[in-house]
Amino acid sequence: MPASPLSCAFTGQRAAPCTAGVPGTAPRTPTPQARAQARPARRLRGAALCALALLAGCAGSTTPGGTVQISDVHAYRNVFSWNDGGSMTFYYAVVEQDGVAAVCGAWSRAGKGSSVPDYEFFGALAVDTAGDRLVRNPDFFLFTGTAERGEINGTTLACGKTATPWSEAYAATTPELVMIKTRFRS
Repeated sequence: MPASPLSCAFTGQRAAPCTAGVPGTAPRTPTPQARAQARPARRLRGAALCALALLAGCAGSTTPGGTVQISDVHAYRNVFSWNDGGSMTFYYAVVEQDGVAAVCGAWSRAGKGSSVPDYEFFGALAVDTAGDRLVRNPDFFLFTGTAERGEINGTTLACGKTATPWSEAYAATTPELVMIKTRFRS
C-alpha cells in the first residue's frame, strides 16, 4: 500500500523522515558537518530545559519542619465549601525556622467530602505572603479528621521549611492560602 503524504515509516532503529510518499521528496541524511554544527544548539537547548525542570521541581518545595501549637503562632483560617454543603477548613501560619520561612498548617473535613481527590486538591493550593509564593501543594498539613465547619480537631500544625530566607515582611503580611488551579479531572 503506498504511503500517504502524512505518514512516516518506522524501521525499528530510527524514524524515517515524514516526507515518505510526498512526490518530489527524498529522505535527507544530514552531513557530518551539519550534525556537528547542530550539536551546540541541541546541547544548549537541552541544558536550558534541564534548568527549567529543576527550577519547576524545586519551587515551593519543603523539608520537614516539625510542629507548632496554634497558640504559639498567629494562625489564619480558610474554609473551602462545596455546593453539597461539605467543606475543608485550613488553619495555617508562616513562621521563621532556622533563618528560613516555614509554612505550618492543619485541616479537617465537614459534611460530605469533595469529589476531587485530596492529592489533586492539595496540588491546586499554594501559600503566598508579601508577594512571594512560599509553598505549592501543602500536602504536609496535618489532617485532623472530621470537625465542624470552620474548625479543626486539636491544636497542632505540621510545618514544612522552605528554602526561602526569612523576611520581616512575612511577619507583617497576612499569608493567603490560594487556589492556583480551578479545573480538576474528576
